[in-house]
Amino acid sequence: MANKTPNELQQKINAIKKLINLGITTEKDLSELDIEDMIYSDNTSISELRAFTEIKKNVKSHKLYSYLAGSLDERKTGDDIG
Repeated sequence: MANKTPNELQQKINAIKKLINLGITTEKDLSELDIEDMIYSDNTSISELRAFTEIKKNVKSHKLYSYLAGSLDERKTGDDIG
């Protein structure tokens, strides 16, 4: 199990909230967001930019839950179960 602090999870959630406030509400919106859009949004910190890019990468690879939970282990496939 991952040893992540509650603060790390809160930072990730805050980054998601900021994306929502910027109008990024779907996976398609997120995939179309580029780094310049993020840089020029109001009061965006370097740590938020890192979080945005990590969220974008993990949504694309279908691993957002693992990212939020702090565990990026390989997901089990149907062949691995049973």
